[in-house]
Amino acid sequence: MATKRPKNIKKVTSKGATYWYHRVTGEQLPSNETDRNRRVYEINKDLEERARRGDARTFNALRTLYLQQPKFQDLSESTRRDYRRKLDIICQMIGDEAVEELTTPDVYAIADHFADTPRKADLILSVLSLVMKLAVRKGWSRFNPAAGFERMAKSKPFKEWPLPVLKAVLDAADVPTQWAILGLLETGLRVGDFSQLRAPTEDDIEAGAISLIAQKTSQRTRAEAHAALTPDLQSLVDEINASASPPQPGTPLFRNARGKPWTRFSLAKAIRAAVSAAGHAGYSAHGLRHTRGNILAEQGASARELMSALAHKSMAMALHYSDKANRKRMARKAAGRVSESDRAERVVNLRKSQNGKLLENWKTPTAKDPKR
Repeated sequence: MATKRPKNIKKVTSKGATYWYHRVTGEQLPSNETDRNRRVYEINKDLEERARRGDARTFNALRTLYLQQPKFQDLSESTRRDYRRKLDIICQMIGDEAVEELTTPDVYAIADHFADTPRKADLILSVLSLVMKLAVRKGWSRFNPAAGFERMAKSKPFKEWPLPVLKAVLDAADVPTQWAILGLLETGLRVGDFSQLRAPTEDDIEAGAISLIAQKTSQRTRAEAHAALTPDLQSLVDEINASASPPQPGTPLFRNARGKPWTRFSLAKAIRAAVSAAGHAGYSAHGLRHTRGNILAEQGASARELMSALAHKSMAMALHYSDKANRKRMARKAAGRVSESDRAERVVNLRKSQNGKLLENWKTPTAKDPKR
């Protein structure tokens, strides 16, 4: 008689290997079936005992409840992993505390504990707010003290990469990192999506694009991304294929110096190191995506085309690029309305100015220039 398989086992296959996880806790399980089933029974029994023990409304129990929610299961694998880590930190601090007793001063205390790492503090409080929202909905608490909490980290926009910076960073990077930087700039993919970009197969070449599933979307609304095989990207692929260890079609295209596929974190770290070695600051891997978006917009790509090229699931960010490009075009058009003769005359007057008083010699519009 076949042994009954315990509940809450999740099977994941990645790069030809199979891994097993507990569906609720996220714990990686043994590969041996007997040991795996034994460990799952232990975890399930522990979860049941917690509920019977009367601690069903502590943060430990709230964590378990949240991990069982369809909304959590619908998140991408990388997001679920990040949320579990933040929940583990929260439960290490207040796991045995009653959910309904959490106060605003308690939230400030958690934030103060991570004051030296403000971005980490913001992420932890964001996850805390999510689970407290569930607690309010389930009647475990009357309000959410973490809602609307002021962010500790100052948000900075991702900077575009100007050509001099790009050249300097490429000179400071090793060849695999150079390939990755150029690939990110040419595809406009997010770093996580780019790391899973595979070497084109015959079908990809025939279609003129490499297709993949964007990671920063939910399981139900996974957006398909397409890295068009432009002449520049095809040239880069040809250069990689001519290297000592070319990737096989259908396997990860971009790899590090050790021949291992890049991960989201290792690639971002390598690019940060190259940026630092080049003597620049504030330029990130994600900034290459914004640079690509602005290039496409300035070349006349529509918002719908931008949305498809950059795998946005909504029109908002695509419209941001379009609006920015349109503003630049309108500014250039407005500047071009000044007549050449009037512009030359004003430049002469500016050069004659003394002591930095440039405005004193700036002539007022003449009758010959009614548009100004």
